[in-house]
Amino acid sequence: MKEIIRIVDFTYKYPKSTKLALRNINLSISEGEVVAIMGPNGAGKTTLCYAVTGLLFHFFGGEYQGNIYVMGKSVPETQIYDLIQDVGIVFQEYENQIIGSIVKDDVSFGPSNLGLEPEEIKRRVNKALEKVGLKGYENRETYTLSGGEKQRLALAGILALKPKIIVLDEPLSQLDPKGRLELTRVLKELKEEGHTIILVEHRCEEVAEIADRVIVLRNGAIILDGDVREVFSRVDELKKIGIKPPQVTELLYYLSVNMNLTLDKLPLSISEAKEYIKYIKEFFSKKQVDIKFSLEKRSIQTDKFIIEVNDLWYTYSNGVKALKGVSLKIYEGEFVAIIGQNGSGKTTLVKHFVGLLKPTQGVVRVYGLETWKTSIAKLAKYVGLVFQNPDYQLFANSVKDEVAFGLRNLGLSASEIKERVKEALRQVGLEGYEDKSPLLLSKSEKQKVALASILARDPQIIIVDEPTTGQDYHGVRNIMKILSKLNRQGKTIIMVTHDMNIVAEYAQRVILLHQGRIVLDGPSREVFSRIDILEEIGLRPPQIVYLSHLLKDSLKGEIILSIEDLIGEDYERVSTKG
Repeated sequence: MKEIIRIVDFTYKYPKSTKLALRNINLSISEGEVVAIMGPNGAGKTTLCYAVTGLLFHFFGGEYQGNIYVMGKSVPETQIYDLIQDVGIVFQEYENQIIGSIVKDDVSFGPSNLGLEPEEIKRRVNKALEKVGLKGYENRETYTLSGGEKQRLALAGILALKPKIIVLDEPLSQLDPKGRLELTRVLKELKEEGHTIILVEHRCEEVAEIADRVIVLRNGAIILDGDVREVFSRVDELKKIGIKPPQVTELLYYLSVNMNLTLDKLPLSISEAKEYIKYIKEFFSKKQVDIKFSLEKRSIQTDKFIIEVNDLWYTYSNGVKALKGVSLKIYEGEFVAIIGQNGSGKTTLVKHFVGLLKPTQGVVRVYGLETWKTSIAKLAKYVGLVFQNPDYQLFANSVKDEVAFGLRNLGLSASEIKERVKEALRQVGLEGYEDKSPLLLSKSEKQKVALASILARDPQIIIVDEPTTGQDYHGVRNIMKILSKLNRQGKTIIMVTHDMNIVAEYAQRVILLHQGRIVLDGPSREVFSRIDILEEIGLRPPQIVYLSHLLKDSLKGEIILSIEDLIGEDYERVSTKG
């Protein structure tokens, strides 16, 4: 195959940094390849994307050695204008790329700057919108699009430039399940058409569907490079690095080690896992007692409700009815996940719990206080909300001042504020960040600062909106361990998330919203047993849940929600060969 990208002995350091962002990278990518770049946060994935597209040299500066060639051109020596028809990038913060107020105007911006004729621009815009599934949206205002639609609009803007190489930086991380399905479909079609795609992503199960090859970075260096199955089969190594392999790959790897099986290959999907059903059934039969014990531990018994919602309706100023007659009670000590597609009303609902929104109709009470009659400051003593986008929450000049802000409003002494800030930063793993500016941190670090600012206030109810977005495997585990520990200490946790694996593994109760109404509400096993309803709405349960449905007889109808749920709490220890 024809080489389309070549990186030779490339090392890079950002301006004013003492740490190398990339170390001695040697890499060749062929025309038509779909390559996933993976690794923990801070590994150098985004930096590598910026290097390939030329942004690193023309906008960031810094020091580098070696060279990068795209279509035979030396990237550091080629102007961006001359590169954009060879390589285009969709940023992780894709909304920053949308500059037009109308869809067709946004997509036409790039081709217009190339000086193309109006008819050619129109043809490119129409073709790009059709390719990403936005045909008919030409005159829509861009602000009215969903997250998934905006992501595909950003991609359309790149496709209109007709680059041979498309780079996408964490394109799936901020999308709901429906948006991920839509974008995955588009990427598969681009792959079939022969585009070269570089994909930075944490989600192995989607990567396995799209990519031909996986490159793993750690500390700026390439440590793994091979086809998808070869790399994902190195389960122990990936988990130590900070990458979570597909669930069925993990499960069969564990069985191969602990049942002394020799498998031709480790599966990447449910369809491939079916080849090993007999081994899985044999394992289940031996583990029935342990499984039953694990299942029993997931329930919680309490009868004291602390949030009450009665016939809640909410209509935004533009006329959109976001909530339509929602009624529910949340009990003390619960760990609740609120799930649903974008626009289902999840965030609108939890904003009522902290008083940021007032009901159009109905009543919301927190500890007996009617939220529309109670000040936000008073509610903040009982309930704290960590926003999905931490930038909406951060404003102080330093991390310590950010975390201390809410405490000062409580009238605490300087010594107690200092101690609470120290403990909150320790809990989220940000010791040593006290004097750094929150605005200069990575997105995952910003999320931790926002969480720390809530933890420092010590409210009884903690609400987190998409807490794991942009986090690597270790980051996800750390955040969820913090929330689980707080829950065990008696805190009530309410989590809004699109990550079904996280929901299945940690939540005791799941509330499914669809178009402003509650569709399902019950124990997590009960909700995940309704796979028909979940799929109809466009939510994909974890692979292990699908396996449970395939093995109903062996499991006597029980639903397994996670590998740890099946194998036990010591899974992380016993799954490692040595």
